[in-house]
Amino acid sequence: MKKKHGLKHFFNTPGSPDLSPIENCWRAVKQYITAHFRISSDLRALILEAWDKVITQKMINKLVDSMVARIQKVLVVRGQITRW
Repeated sequence: MKKKHGLKHFFNTPGSPDLSPIENCWRAVKQYITAHFRISSDLRALILEAWDKVITQKMINKLVDSMVARIQKVLVVRGQITRW
């Protein structure tokens, strides 16, 4: 199917940090957990706390607004990895 449409690479948008704003949210949550985790921590509660404290509407808006620039960059580098 890829050859039929002239595609050379597997395109996996959900797993691509360049084209999926949610990937940046996961990184922020992981950083919060790493900074706040203690042996006695309830991991589930800590994850929920991270999503509540770290992932704001402002952050989501910023990530969504960055999509035009992300797509332009991916086009410039012809589908290779970018620094997003």
